[in-house]
Amino acid sequence: MLMLPDSRTLGLSLGKWRYFLTGLPLAVLLGLIVRALGKLAEPFGMWRRFTSTCEAVSEADGRTLLTVSFQDSRRLAHTAAFYTEHPDAKSLHPGDETVIALRSEVFAAGSYAGNPAAAHENDGKVLLRAEHRAWLRRTLLRVLIRELLLVGAALGVFLFAMHFCFPS
Repeated sequence: MLMLPDSRTLGLSLGKWRYFLTGLPLAVLLGLIVRALGKLAEPFGMWRRFTSTCEAVSEADGRTLLTVSFQDSRRLAHTAAFYTEHPDAKSLHPGDETVIALRSEVFAAGSYAGNPAAAHENDGKVLLRAEHRAWLRRTLLRVLIRELLLVGAALGVFLFAMHFCFPS
């Protein structure tokens, strides 16, 4: 009759290899934790927020067309025109102050439309503060769930390796 060794005997027979077999999943686990922290911080750097003055408001195709002017940190004046479906935009009037969020790479390149005729080019590039907050919540939740699943799987592999290599 064939006798299989129990996990304690098998774990102890690995010798010094058991440190490697547990250290590798530990390194992966720690790497995934650091990666998760970086991924959770990433959405905050994707957008720049500005306090702007509403220049014009109009309705078009069931959406609100906003033209806003704002200043950057160097006091340079900018104008952006964009469409939004958010209900807060309908209550804005020319001269009102509002906060907008502009994608960082779009702002750095200056590739946002300033005139209302080309406002459709800014779809997804310029958002009102409420839209930006909703986008941020959805993105953080999606990233958090994905990273928790990855870290949880790595933790499971590490705990299994510890249980197998260092049985009590």
